[in-house]
Amino acid sequence: MDRDAYRLNQASVVYQSFHLFPLLTALENVMLPMEFKKMKKREAAERAKALLARVGLDPRIGGQFPKMMSGGEQQRVAIARRREGRSSWRMSPPAIWIRKMKSGSWRF
Repeated sequence: MDRDAYRLNQASVVYQSFHLFPLLTALENVMLPMEFKKMKKREAAERAKALLARVGLDPRIGGQFPKMMSGGEQQRVAIARRREGRSSWRMSPPAIWIRKMKSGSWRF
């Protein structure tokens, strides 16, 4: 197995601190994995906008930097970026979802 190809196309991680790039807007953060895959910029921007909408973010968020967003908005941007990390994001759901319950406990 080619580890680099696996990490690029299959594996993605959303950390609790989100690790968004502070000098990139929300849209640019989501576009980053697409740029690594040599996708055309216009196509990457359209796809990133669709991903941000899919996680429930207003289109205006795309132009904001991480410090301008709430924690929940940052988390959704990280999830949108993670979804793009999978080459087959439209075909199948991620293998594992971690959900925070209201009581503060974690479920797998």
